[in-house]
Order: sequence, then structure tokens, then C-alpha cells
Amino acid sequence: MGEMVKKIYTNEMAIEYIRYRLDNNLSIRYTDVKRDNPHLLFYIEKNGGMTYFAEQLGFNREELVADYGFHSNILPRLTKEEIGEKLSHLKSRGLLTTNSMRLEYPNMGFESQVKKMFGSTAEALKHFNLTRDRVVVTKESLFKELQTHINSGVDLNYANMLELDSKLVNNATNKFAMGWNEFLSQNGIEFDTGYKRDSIEYGLKFEKMFKQILDAFNIENIYNKMVSSDSRPDFQLKNNHWLDCKLSSWTNSIPATIHKYLKYCDKVTIVYYRGRHRHLDHMKELYGDRLEVKSIEEYYPKLIEINRHDLINELKKLI
Repeated sequence: MGEMVKKIYTNEMAIEYIRYRLDNNLSIRYTDVKRDNPHLLFYIEKNGGMTYFAEQLGFNREELVADYGFHSNILPRLTKEEIGEKLSHLKSRGLLTTNSMRLEYPNMGFESQVKKMFGSTAEALKHFNLTRDRVVVTKESLFKELQTHINSGVDLNYANMLELDSKLVNNATNKFAMGWNEFLSQNGIEFDTGYKRDSIEYGLKFEKMFKQILDAFNIENIYNKMVSSDSRPDFQLKNNHWLDCKLSSWTNSIPATIHKYLKYCDKVTIVYYRGRHRHLDHMKELYGDRLEVKSIEEYYPKLIEINRHDLINELKKLI
């Protein structure tokens, strides 16, 4: 479909474009709109998403899932009043903190919706005349936070924990004037200080080892090639599918990487070396089938089938 690319878009133009596609029996799924008009799709994604604009035409979420191929995990969009009610509810319980916003409403991207509507959490609180609750930090409360990471099976290495939960590390080391390993030791956890690794170095090794896996599976790939000024995926596969390797499932940069890549490709796969799927469950809820999350161990059975035990052994010795 030949369309003139416009440099400046408006909400009205986006709505008219969606109406045009519907009137002409054209799909309004992200992948199809991206193929036909990527510039307008970029505007749509930045200003509420396809679901928001479709709702302006009178469609409800059930219809979008049942009749138009949208993923069933589209997050419920909260109104300004509903956001105010939830913030007030947290305040009434003395839980109006960033951490509580994430824990109390984990399946609706609450913090993201607040920031999208008001620009920041601070502006939202100002709008509703609310103030954050002060959290009293004790060694006991910090250890409870640490326990959640222990239960997730994450590496307690100082560098890893600083990347995963800098607030916890800073509170433990600064407020109580002790080293991270001393904090762990006081709570009955002995940690080998010689275990620290250079994450960049080992991340590059992981990428190169995964390249060997793709080649062993005869999967065509383009490795580490710049696509745009802000995107250089580890691997480009067929069907506009990008793949990135991450040492840890809890790496802070993963959400930004996913969002950035999906502006240019139809599907992103994140392969992590250590961690748990659940660290990225909230991203799966946001992007549905456009995002795939896999542990490196999920590739082991097929490697065994083709008698590449050598690659498995090398991977197990990486860190």
C-alpha cells in the first residue's frame, strides 16, 4: 500500500489511519502496521499504543483480542481517577512507596501508567496532594529484601546486586557502615570474594558462545551489526526477528533494550545465562507474543541431540 510518510503526526491522523485500515479489511496488529507505515506506528506507540487509539473508535479490549488478533495480556488502562484511588489506598496503609506500587499492583504496570499519565510519580502525588511514606530502614528489613533475591536464585556478587538492587546495597553499606560481604556474613551467608567477574568480558564471551549454538543449529544470523543509530542487536534472524544475550535475567537494561528494539523489528528474544523467567514476566505482559524469554539451558536438549556436549560444557564453565 503506497502511503506518503509524514514527519508530523497527530492523534486525529492516527485514528483516521486505523479507521481506514479497518474499513478496508486491513490488519491493525503492530507487525502489519509497522510494515505499511512504520513512522506512524512509532507515533502511535509513543502516544498511548494501538489499543488506546482503537478504543477511541469504540472498540473494547475483548473485541481487540477476539476479533483483531491482539494478545490476551493487554494491560488494563487505568483512568486518572483509578490511579488516584490506588495511590490513596496505598497511602491509607502507610505503603505509598515505589516498591509497594510495584508489589501491590504487579500485573497492571501501575508505575509505568502513572508516569505515562503524569510524567513522573512525583507529579502524580502532587496532583492528588499526597506525599510518599517514609520507610524506616533496619538490618532486619534489609535482610527480608535480600531474602527475596536469594529465593530467586540470583548471584549475590556485589557487582550483580548493585546492578539488580542498588538501593538495597547502598542502604546496607552506607547506613550501617559495612561492606556488602560483611552484611551477607552477618546474616549467615558466606560469600567468596574471589568470585567477582567482569560482566562486560563475560557478556561478550556468552554472545560468542551463543553464536556457535546458532551455527550448530544451522540458523542463519547476522552477528553484532548496527541497524540504526541506537540499535545494534547481538543477532538478527529471519523474519525480522532480533535476539539479544544477557548474562543475567535481572539486568536493568533489558526493558529499555526490548522497547528500543521493538521499534524496528517484529519479535525480540532475550536469552539469559543465569536467573529466572519471572524477572521478565512484567515485560511479557506488556509485549505478548512479540517478546520471547529463554534460559540458555533451554537449548541444551537440542545440543545433546546433535552431540554438541562440548558447547554445553563450555557454557557451564563460563562463570
